[in-house]
Formats: sequence, structure tokens, C-alpha cells
Amino acid sequence: MFGPPRYASRRPSRRRCPYGGGLVPIVALIALTGAGCLELSSPSSPEQIDFQCQIPESEVVATGSGQDGLPSLQNPEIVQATHTGADYLADEDRVIVLDLDGIRLAVPLNILWYHEVVNLEPGGSESAGIVVTHSALSGSSRVFSRGSVGGLTFGVSGFVYQNNLLLYERSAGPSLWQQMTGEAQCGSVVGRSLNPRPSQEMSWGAFRELHPDGLVLGSLQGYQFNYSFYPYGSYRNRNNDRFLYPQAEPDPRRPPKERVLGVPSAAGGQGVAFPFGDLEAGADVQLLRLEGSDGEIVVIWDAEARSAAAFHPRTPDGDPVTLRLEGSILVDEESGSVWRFDGEAVEGERVGERLAPVPDAHPAFWFAWAAFYPETLIGTDPES
Repeated sequence: MFGPPRYASRRPSRRRCPYGGGLVPIVALIALTGAGCLELSSPSSPEQIDFQCQIPESEVVATGSGQDGLPSLQNPEIVQATHTGADYLADEDRVIVLDLDGIRLAVPLNILWYHEVVNLEPGGSESAGIVVTHSALSGSSRVFSRGSVGGLTFGVSGFVYQNNLLLYERSAGPSLWQQMTGEAQCGSVVGRSLNPRPSQEMSWGAFRELHPDGLVLGSLQGYQFNYSFYPYGSYRNRNNDRFLYPQAEPDPRRPPKERVLGVPSAAGGQGVAFPFGDLEAGADVQLLRLEGSDGEIVVIWDAEARSAAAFHPRTPDGDPVTLRLEGSILVDEESGSVWRFDGEAVEGERVGERLAPVPDAHPAFWFAWAAFYPETLIGTDPES
């Protein structure tokens, strides 16, 4: 599918930055060094945006790193999950999981902290292209089909809005695309949007257990970054209310950096968020229900995998799947088959069938989710 893997032949350096445990100062601008650490520099004069935007241009902030200051990846090194090229990952690290015609691919956040954008071409076809994105400052992971915009390839623009990554695409002239929404916000293509592609975040340990024959991005991506090291200090601590760039006042209902699963298409477009803090305080396996624009949605939480994912309670062919919990086991009422947290039946007559994923559901930090969906409901709140 991706061609012969370029297998890793060595493990990356595990050198740590001297300031790695501390809070990155809010006034700092970020540049990445070859060692895979953050260098802090004084703020520079903001770059100018000389094309029309449909978001307030005064709130589009230059990070100081410039276009491609964080280098996106194009058709990266991919190895087997059991290969030494994946040794940079610890079991608790988080990965974005894609289903590519039955082959599972894990894209680690460890890689995306340093690149933020990965362009893939399964089967070597631009028309089937995918872009995997993660905005480290907003904690949001989104996957989109590049085929919906003619196979355009994307990079890191060097601009953010509400601390969320703004992408740019490489061929159709200047443009900025919002990572949280997949919409072109500035430039000649304003109004175009990327089609979301289903994905699910989970721990690396859970991925390896579920998919021992799966694939993952390897450690040799042509850079000397230390992919074992989180380069933003204490930034992602759930109660940390400091940001690198200007930010609207965070919604006080939840801790600002708490991880949530957001479902934009629920509650009539207001969106619904499922905070991990509430989920972690409950049962190890949970089944929650809500209404979306395309019918009922179920959210499945698995504590061991630290994964929350949203599905329609039906197969992609439209066959109904009425789930219920029997202790910590998910079964369907139609056949009594057992289902896994990633939406696949693993026991009974429906083995191998899968639930239809909700394509626009994605994780993010609470402050970012609430900034883009200010009327959001909280799915674990009895009053919502």
C-alpha cells in the first residue's frame, strides 16, 4: 500500500532539554532545533497577511517560526508495529489510528509534536490522499481526505488562530486553513473545506495489543528530532491556564487543558464534548448516547486504552447495532455479539463487522473546543 517500508536501523537519541520540565513562557516564540528541543527566542515583529480572511485578521498570529518552520511530512517512513523503528514509543503515548482498507496505521502524537502535518498517499494516489494533523497547542487531532480538494498537499503556515494550527496548501496560491474545522479561512479559496476522515486516538500499548500486525510511523523521518520527548514542558497539564499566543477567555466549566472528545455534528451543530476527567472517574468501559445530525450517536470509553470514540449504532451498510453493557462487556441485542471499544465485533455471529464511525468527532483540549464551539454541551453533565 505504501511501498516497501524504509526500516529504521538505529534508535533516536534520548537527550533531554535542560528546561524540559518547566512551563514554556507565554511570551516565547518557538523554533525547533535539530536535537528535537524547543529553543526560546524573543518575540519578533508579526508577519503581514496580505490576503482576505473570514476570521479576524487581528487575531491571526505569526508564531515567528515562519512557513514550514515545523516541517510537514510527505509519505513518511512506515514500519511494522513490532519493528525496532517504533521503539521510541512508550505504551502510554497516544497515537491516531486510521483504517486504510483493512490495514491499521498508527500516527503517533510524538511525531506530530514536531511536524503537525503528515500527507499520505495510500496506494500512491493523490486522489486518495489523506492529511493527518495535530495542533500541539490546542491538543486537537484531525484527519481529512485530500481527495475532496483535488489531492492538495498541506504544510504548517507559521500562523495560529486561538492557539490552533493554521495549515497552508502548497499549490493554489496563498491560503490558510483552520485545523479544528478543516475550512479555508484566508486566501483565494476561502469557503472550501476538507472532508473529515474517521480516526480514533488511543494509547500505543492498546494499538499494539489490538493490531500486532499494524503499521506505525518510524523514527527515521530525515530529521534529528527526539521523538521520545514532549517539547512543550508543562503546557499540556490540565489545569495550566497559560497559552503561548493570544487566546479568548477560556470557558470556566472545565479545566483549560483537559482532553475532551468533541462531536461537532451533535446538538444541532452546537457540539457536544465528553471530558476525559469525568470519563476517567467512571467505569472502565462506558457507553453514552446522544443525538447527532445523522441520527443517534454512541460514545464508547475504554479506560485502559484511554480512548473515547463516537459511532453511529449501525454498520456502514446500515444494519442496526443496539449496544448495551453487561458489566464491562459491550454486546448487541440483535445477536448477542461482543463489541470492542474501537467499534469492531470480536465474538459471536457478527465477528469482523464494524460500527459506522462519526467522521467529524475528534479530541482537543477543552479551551480550544469551547473557543470554536462556544455553545457546546457537555455530554457527561446531567443538566446538558
